[in-house]
Parts: sequence; structure tokens; C-alpha cells
Amino acid sequence: MQAKLLTRIQSLETTVKDNTNSLNSVTEALEFINNQVEEVTDKVNSLQIKVESLEKENRVLRGKCDELDSYKRRWNLRVSGIQEQRGEDTEGVRSSRRIIVQFLSRNVRDQIWRDARTAAILKERKIRIFEDLTQSTKDARNRLWPLVEQARKEGKRAGFRGPFAYIDSKRISAKDQFG
Repeated sequence: MQAKLLTRIQSLETTVKDNTNSLNSVTEALEFINNQVEEVTDKVNSLQIKVESLEKENRVLRGKCDELDSYKRRWNLRVSGIQEQRGEDTEGVRSSRRIIVQFLSRNVRDQIWRDARTAAILKERKIRIFEDLTQSTKDARNRLWPLVEQARKEGKRAGFRGPFAYIDSKRISAKDQFG
């Protein structure tokens, strides 16, 4: 009986040693994996900081590009409704296209813009003159239009200057209004 007991104890000792070796192997593997996870986490955090910085820089640069494009377009007016004549050298197939007119003087451009609003001949010939706006300015104005329209219905003085709405001299931006 003692021999059987001794054999069983030796068997248990062997099993315990094997389990201890296995646990040591698993512990080493977990430590290795933990180190790898920490390294990856550090890299992800570093990249996240870089991405946030680049996103901020991208927003600033897009804003500057939009400002430059807007500034360049301030010298322009778009004209629509002028019919193309026979024999004109045009690449398009439409009978009328919008024409961009670039002025040498902002004063002349602004005067024509003001006069065009009430010019009877333009209304008779169905010729319309528009400001040459960037897409972001058009989008901002479209988002703000319901506010301007409502203000005008209420008898308030309302209009646009660039991408901003002005209601009774108070400036409203689409970003402030809608986030």
C-alpha cells in the first residue's frame, strides 16, 4: 500500500511539475503579449495625436484656401441668360451658359452689381447677374436661408455678406447656428 501511495505521490509530483512548467510558459507568453499590447497602445496613442494635429492643420489650410478662392472671386460676376449667337466659337451644346466676368476695378464691379438688381432691360431679356461664390459659401447661405427668409417676413433687415447672414446687423454663421 505504501508503494502504491509512493507511486501516486510521485505521479502527482510529476503532474505538479508539468503544470508549473505549463503555467510558467503561459505566464511568459502573457507577459510577452502584454508588452506587445503596450507597444501597440503607445503607437496608437502617438498616431492619434498626429492625426488630430493633421486634421486641425487640414481645417486651417482648407479655410485659407477657401478665403483665397473667395477673395479671387470678389472681382467676378456671373451672368446667365445671354443667348449664344450663330457662328460663335463655343465648345458647349447649350444655347446659353453662365458667363464669368472679371473686373479690373472692384468699384465698377460693385456698381454694376447694385445697378443690375433694378435694371429693367435685364429683366426684359431675362438676363440675371449673380455673385461668383465658392461652393462652401453657397452651402452656408443655403443653410442660413430659412433664418433670413423668416426674418424678412417679420420685417427685419436681413441679408448675406460672404458666408454669413446678417439679421438686424447681427452676424450669424452656419457653423454657430448648426454646429
